[in-house]
Amino acid sequence: MATRRRRDVAPLAVPDEIVREAKKDRLLGPRVYLNDRRRVALMCDGAAVGFVTPHETASGWRAGPIFVLPEFRGRGLVEAFYAARADRTWVAFIPSEKKASLAMHTRAGFVKWKSSHHGLWMRKDASK
Repeated sequence: MATRRRRDVAPLAVPDEIVREAKKDRLLGPRVYLNDRRRVALMCDGAAVGFVTPHETASGWRAGPIFVLPEFRGRGLVEAFYAARADRTWVAFIPSEKKASLAMHTRAGFVKWKSSHHGLWMRKDASK
């Protein structure tokens, strides 16, 4: 069993090399903008290892685009981000090809909301 590392989220600047790595992703890359000030760093052991891009929409908050460096995936970093903001309603669109993203959002408490021929809309209602 892999060792679980300490998880935390901080509103720190995301290093440019992480943003450049995210831009290489075929599906995510076109939605990542170099100067997006909404970006929040995902941290592991004191180092930025990814980001979320939270913004409010009419249907609820969205965290995308979301990116975690491959070697830090599966450690609960994005789930910790959502858990720290449980007072918000969240929505997410998961492309059909992103099976790991679907699994992560399900673990974070999201449920199917709407379907599309490109993927699935999921929703996580605010905790009261």
